[in-house]
Amino acid sequence: MKVNTKNTFLAALALGLLLASIAGTAGAAFPGANGKIAFQSDRDGNPEVYVMNSDGSGQTRLTNEPRSDVEPAFSPDGTRIAFVSQRNGGGLHVMDADGSGPIRLTSDLEGGSKPAFSPDGAEIAFVGIQTGFDIFTMNADGSGPIRLTDDPSKDLDPDWQPLVGSGTPPFDFEGFFSPVDNLPTLNAMKAGRGVPVNFSLNGDRGLDVFAEGFPKSQQVACDSTAEVDGIEETVTAGGSSLSYDANVDQYTYVWKTEKAWVGTCRQMVVKLEDDSFHRANFRFK
Repeated sequence: MKVNTKNTFLAALALGLLLASIAGTAGAAFPGANGKIAFQSDRDGNPEVYVMNSDGSGQTRLTNEPRSDVEPAFSPDGTRIAFVSQRNGGGLHVMDADGSGPIRLTSDLEGGSKPAFSPDGAEIAFVGIQTGFDIFTMNADGSGPIRLTDDPSKDLDPDWQPLVGSGTPPFDFEGFFSPVDNLPTLNAMKAGRGVPVNFSLNGDRGLDVFAEGFPKSQQVACDSTAEVDGIEETVTAGGSSLSYDANVDQYTYVWKTEKAWVGTCRQMVVKLEDDSFHRANFRFK
């Protein structure tokens, strides 16, 4: 990255002080699609990046470096995590959501802190340390850095305004309808079967109503206090599919479950093109 250097030593000192000030904290970043929460913790003696499920279960350490890894930020699709690290001389890095494939994005200390993905995941905003704490953006692969602010005062904590529906008008969602019960009920069914997930958008909005990569599901803790209701209807399905019935003004998504899910609970997540989320929980037997 080509940025005019004020003072490399002071920049390094500033970054060290910044990371030291947050080393004892456990900042958290909510993801996009996959429902997990990324956070930093020094529970193992050194600030590292962790993830956990939205109910606090499955807390997993993703980084294991002798130097600090902090300030994780999920990409909107939940597949990547940007973070600040002192490894390799410091700067912004990105890795897969499981902690694999870490890549350094900034070549030196100006890419200092507070990464924030744009709503489409194509860019990252961040605080440039070496320039005296200014706001930058760059492409998600680290290319094309652009300095946005240039002020003697410190400019910190950039955040992107969400794009509401990316231009898609909000859907008038109703559901889910029988045989699926809505949260917090656990829908009990046989693993490997298909279940018709019925909902309405109050009109035919076409079949391209799901956001890319959805519906999807993730394993969740089985809440012993939740009401359990057996699915009254399942189908034999070769694969998941979506259809619309104008007679009843309902969409039907046939969700094909996996036999390997026996004995687990999962949350099905439907994200529509208007960026709205709709969820239902299932227990498989």
